Amino acid sequence: MKHKRFIQATLTLLTVLAVSEGCSKQNTPANSINKNIKSAEVVTEAPQEMTIETQETEDVPVPSSSTNLYPAYEYVNGEKQYGFIDENGTFIIRPGYSYVTDFKDGYAVITASEDYKVIDKSGSIIYESDYLIKPYSNGAAVFSKLSGDTFKEGYIDTNGNVIIDPNYMQADDFRKDNTALVETDIGKYALINKSGNILETYQLDTKYNSVVDFKNGYIIYSGGKDGKVGVVTYKGEEIFKPIYNEIKYLGNDLFAIKDPSLESYETLATEPAAIFDKTGKQITDYILYDLSEFHNGYASATNSQYTYFVDKNGKEVTTLPKAEGRGTLTLSGDIIKAEIDDDLIYMKKDGTVIWQNDRTQTLSPEITVKELKFKPDKYVYVYYPYIEGLKDDTVQASVNGRLYKLFTEPRANSKEEDATSVADIFKAELMNDLLIINKTGYDYPFGAAHGMPSSDYYFIDIITGEFYDLSDLFKKNTDYVKKMNEIITTMIEEQSKSENSFIFPDSFKGISENQYYRLTKDSLVIYFYPYEIAPYAAGFPEFKISFEQLKDFIDYDGNFWKSFQDTTAN
Repeated sequence: MKHKRFIQATLTLLTVLAVSEGCSKQNTPANSINKNIKSAEVVTEAPQEMTIETQETEDVPVPSSSTNLYPAYEYVNGEKQYGFIDENGTFIIRPGYSYVTDFKDGYAVITASEDYKVIDKSGSIIYESDYLIKPYSNGAAVFSKLSGDTFKEGYIDTNGNVIIDPNYMQADDFRKDNTALVETDIGKYALINKSGNILETYQLDTKYNSVVDFKNGYIIYSGGKDGKVGVVTYKGEEIFKPIYNEIKYLGNDLFAIKDPSLESYETLATEPAAIFDKTGKQITDYILYDLSEFHNGYASATNSQYTYFVDKNGKEVTTLPKAEGRGTLTLSGDIIKAEIDDDLIYMKKDGTVIWQNDRTQTLSPEITVKELKFKPDKYVYVYYPYIEGLKDDTVQASVNGRLYKLFTEPRANSKEEDATSVADIFKAELMNDLLIINKTGYDYPFGAAHGMPSSDYYFIDIITGEFYDLSDLFKKNTDYVKKMNEIITTMIEEQSKSENSFIFPDSFKGISENQYYRLTKDSLVIYFYPYEIAPYAAGFPEFKISFEQLKDFIDYDGNFWKSFQDTTAN
């Protein structure tokens, strides 16, 4: 697997100044942004929401090198595709990338498939690689290459030229004095210039060899079997002894540190941090949750309701907006980037929104699906569907009411003290008159080795509003279950002959009454949750059964079948 960065999903902003309804995507006054939906009441009428217009592709201005550009995205076939907008919220580089960084030194790193590319502000590619490229800093970017079975790092310049070959175990950003720190071997560090010349070398004690993070000359290291961490400089000057469960470098020579008296990682994950400086002095009490890195003198933190800016002393900055929900705020010049609960918004320092991602899925010229947020506690968000454009208002209200309950009721009793992060979203698809909603989620109990994914499908007739079950696809009084069990058993037996078989032996006992399934135009796909019949790493094992294999059992005159098949073709 290639050396990839984890890409965190972006998030939604509602500023404190925003109290009234209905605003546009661009240049929206701060006092016109909707408040979040908090109650668990059934919604049958659409709330007034921020409307987001699609940007025109014609006559897009060519940016100058001084134009500030910001990452933004649109949904394409249900997936986020990133591009770049200017300070007016206009797409200058159209969405088409799966991942992008901010522009630094006039360049950004993007991925379009499996490789990394560096682009300038016109979208032109100046360098590409199969492996990780980090953002630019003072005219150079760190890039990776696979050397044997390990990755080595080097540097490229703003012309895309390799200026220092990838010979280092780790390479830090170049600083304003055009020097950078590199790890040449385990425990060995060097200060280099942009020609790759070594200016100074340092040999650290072996007790610092287990490096957790390496930034701006500070080395966060693990100091023992208990996993405790400390901080030492590249010159071997110890700032923090390895007595802490968690240390994060914030930039500006500051650190976020969790209370060392906390023992349980589950508790630790939901506990606040304190800010310490590079001398080891504690600047704040342990009161700051979810501290982000500092940018332009400010970081962000959260409480049970808001995400807000803090200064270097950990004090809330009341002259800047705060956001309802959990995430991060970043100040870049005069523009604030807000990533809150899987939403992305850009606004001015007075709270005026210049761009917000569109949470409306268009299924046909008439039918759209809005994504509305339900948030019962700090660590939980649910985006549930709100359908618009059905021919029958009564059917539409009934469908929306049931979907609201299906999405929100399982989360309604969530509490912050549950110490579990929950993210539920969905994709919508229209197959003729069948609306398909795929709800996906991820529950992560803090401190666990991993979370638990979920995937559920709802099949809805847009004419009648009926929610179909698997049994509705088949004739009454036919043993379709036996037939499917036979087909799946045969598939498993064939798979078991392979060395790569992942199904637990004798784990399949037949499909259940509430079996998970999905549809294609020509097939029924039966799937299982992790651990049901296979290990977690196998994901959701699927068995695709063609309708032809089930032709003696399918109710071709039934409403379910007719809803998604083009019967007029015959």
